[in-house]
Amino acid sequence: MVDKSYAAINLKALRTAANMSRQALIDGLKEKNGLTLHSTSLRRIEEGEQPMKVDEAMYFADFFDVPINAFIEAPIGHSYTEIQADLKTYYSRRYSLGLELGAWAAWHEVCTEKYREDYVAESDDNEELQAITRESHRSFRALLKHDSAFVEDARRLESKLGGSGEFEETTRNDGTR
Repeated sequence: MVDKSYAAINLKALRTAANMSRQALIDGLKEKNGLTLHSTSLRRIEEGEQPMKVDEAMYFADFFDVPINAFIEAPIGHSYTEIQADLKTYYSRRYSLGLELGAWAAWHEVCTEKYREDYVAESDDNEELQAITRESHRSFRALLKHDSAFVEDARRLESKLGGSGEFEETTRNDGTR
C-alpha cells in the first residue's frame, strides 16, 4: 500500500488536468495496462479514503507518463499537470491528424483514378468529376485547419517547456509544405 504519499493528490490533479472523467481514466487504464478498477474505488483513492496499492500507483504513473517517484513523493505542480495535459492533447491531435491525412490521401488517390477513367471516357466537363474535385479541395482545407491546431499545440508546449522558439509551421498559407 502507498500510504502517506502524494499519490492520491497527484492522481486527481493529473486526471483533472487531462480533463478526464473517472470513467475515462478507468477505461484508459484497462485498455493500456489491463487494470480493472471500480469507479467507487477510484473516487475513494482520490479522496484519500482508500489507500492506493503499489501496482495501482505504478499503473497510474505510467498512464500519465510521470516518473513513479515524482508521482508518490511530492505534489505535482499545476504547471507540470498542465504540460502533461497539453502533451496528451498534442499527441492525440497528432495521431488523429495522421489518420485523417492517410484517409484523405487514399480518397484522393481514388478520386485521381476516377478522374483518369472519366477523362479518357468523356470530356473533362463531367459534373460528377467537378464535384469530386471540389470535395477533395474542401477535405484538404479541413485537414489544414487540423494541422493549424496541431501546430498551435506544439508552439504552446514549446513555450511552456522553454524551447528555442524555432518551431516552424508545417504548412504555408497556400497549403504547400
